[in-house]
Amino acid sequence: LLQGNQVTEEGVLGLGRALESNYSMIKLIVVENLAARVSSLPALERMSLCLKRNWSMSVQVQGTKKNNVFKANSQGLLRIPPQIASREAKSITVLDLEGNNISFLPPSFAVLVNMISVNLSENSLVKIDEICAMTNLRVLRVSGNSIETLPALFAKRCRKLQHLEMQQNKLREFPQVLVDMEEISKLNLSR
Repeated sequence: LLQGNQVTEEGVLGLGRALESNYSMIKLIVVENLAARVSSLPALERMSLCLKRNWSMSVQVQGTKKNNVFKANSQGLLRIPPQIASREAKSITVLDLEGNNISFLPPSFAVLVNMISVNLSENSLVKIDEICAMTNLRVLRVSGNSIETLPALFAKRCRKLQHLEMQQNKLREFPQVLVDMEEISKLNLSR
């Protein structure tokens, strides 16, 4: 069992190579690490490999602009991965944690000031106050949560927001903070 470390795909493959002559190990469980998928190795084929609640951090190049992408969809995460609060994470510009069970955003989430796109759809969020620290945010997807209102500072801090998907939440009325957001070109608040 490898749990709560920072084991990557390469680390699991390295362990698999080291275990090629060890026939007594029959199961390898990698939980809450960085490994999201692992390519095949003979040692891993003969044992049961279980990857749960892992996430991976990758760099994607789009045109000439470099975006640091952190993606962990449908991993059963109950909280924001601790790597998000690390010094290196400040360079993340795209965050995709759709389809987990995250119920709150920790204060450390506010370090992501360079964020351009955030997808927290299909989680269990009730409020998203920490999003206000993301002054460069252009795309926010928080559909399928339990959000009742937007933070009071949302319009002042997230002025660059162009795309807001907030359907299937528990909004009781139209969020008045959106009235002052002139950059929004796509808005979905439907039930």
